[in-house]
Amino acid sequence: MQSDTLSQEELVEFARLLYGDQWREELSKRLNISRKKLVLTLASGDPIPEELVNPFLSLLEIHLRKQEELSLKLHKRVTELQGGSVGSNQSKVVRRTAS
Repeated sequence: MQSDTLSQEELVEFARLLYGDQWREELSKRLNISRKKLVLTLASGDPIPEELVNPFLSLLEIHLRKQEELSLKLHKRVTELQGGSVGSNQSKVVRRTAS
C-alpha cells in the first residue's frame, strides 16, 4: 500500500537518480538549505517537512518533463531512421564497394 507522503528512502532514491553520488550537495543547493540541515532532517526519522517536500517534488516534475520531451524526440528520430515516418522523402543510399 502506497502512502501519500514522501519517505526518506524515496527522497534519497530519487535524489540519487537526479544528481548522482553528489546528490546531497546538489539537492541542498536546489532546496536552498545547508547540506547539514538536509542530512539531519533525513536522519531524524521524522516526516520530511512540507517546505522541503513540495520544492523537491517540483524538481522531480521538471526532470520528468525534460525526460519525456527527450524521449519523444528520440522516438521520433528513431522512427525516421527506421524509415517508418509517414511521407518520408528520405532516399535510401546503397553503398557499393570498389572491386
